[in-house]
Amino acid sequence: MVYEGDLNPISLIVTDKIFFLSLLDKKGRVTTRFLIAFEPQALKWGEELFMYYKERSKSVPSSLSTL
Repeated sequence: MVYEGDLNPISLIVTDKIFFLSLLDKKGRVTTRFLIAFEPQALKWGEELFMYYKERSKSVPSSLSTL
């Protein structure tokens, strides 16, 4: 899946135990700051955020996903 909107998370990981988010800074640079959470409410919010991006993303053709 590829998201082509204005705000692109560098990394968004959601499992049943952890939520991890990394964004670029205001100048578009990678930072070493992350949001990491374990609380049930944070995991729910992380899942909702994931679904938000997934619903607005386009599928990558299977021939390109193996590169």
